[in-house]
Amino acid sequence: MVRYPHTAKIISNNDTIVGGECVKGIPTDVEIVGRYEETGTSGRSILRLNAQGDEMIVRGEFYTKHRKIEGATSFEVVALGVSRPIVCWNDFQTYSVISV
Repeated sequence: MVRYPHTAKIISNNDTIVGGECVKGIPTDVEIVGRYEETGTSGRSILRLNAQGDEMIVRGEFYTKHRKIEGATSFEVVALGVSRPIVCWNDFQTYSVISV
């Protein structure tokens, strides 16, 4: 049984604040392995808090052993045709969950 069959590309922006102004950084891509599952297929909406504390509807979740990448903004699984912004990334002891 293949537990982590998907490869996702995580895109992070390395923007920084210098002297009160946002300085654009170079976007970086990291490939991670995990399992993607659609959510809300049973008619229920799943809500998560984003970095600003706003409730957002989650359309899918990606389970991985990879630790959280700071500044990650976008998520993409090319094989499934999924490309979405990251709502939140929760780190647990043995795995993490990316909500998109």
